[in-house]
Amino acid sequence: MSTLYYLQFYREDDMLFDISKRLKKSLIEEHSLTRVLALVKDESKLENETVQVINAGVRGPHSNGYYCAFNFEDELAFWKSLLDRFPDNAILNIIYAQYLWQVDKNYDRAKAFYQRAFNIDFRSIGFIEPGWLDELTEDIFEFRIVHLRSQKEQYDAENFADVVAFLKRKYSDDPDKIAAIDRVNISMTEF
Repeated sequence: MSTLYYLQFYREDDMLFDISKRLKKSLIEEHSLTRVLALVKDESKLENETVQVINAGVRGPHSNGYYCAFNFEDELAFWKSLLDRFPDNAILNIIYAQYLWQVDKNYDRAKAFYQRAFNIDFRSIGFIEPGWLDELTEDIFEFRIVHLRSQKEQYDAENFADVVAFLKRKYSDDPDKIAAIDRVNISMTEF
């Protein structure tokens, strides 16, 4: 079973929350989505660390839990239950959006959950799969700006200047968007 393999990278000594440790142990020993829900029922909040442990134990690095021997329909219901219980966790919103895309084979319903995740914590953009991130940055300007900020840290100055020039051409008819792009570009020169 791949659950043990994927969870080995989450060392208990590095975990900050006891619930994360209990969930890791439960996923390895019991391998039950129902048990995970029972373990979190008294929690008032799920931290990102805990969601990442659950995600690794259920899905590993994949879009669903096939390789961890979970049934897709059960997973969908499981993630929906977690999201209903903890709607303010950005990563849960992203995970659920990924499942909706698999069900719908389109982006319509999923987009709302990606947007909600972004509104909760814009840094969650880093958890979005690259293909989806491309779609979201194309459709939602706020995603584009946050992604541009992350690009400024990853690209050398010349490549970043090319990205900025492309975006300024693309949004040349919208002064507010140009101003937002310029703010990111100016902050690049401060590094």
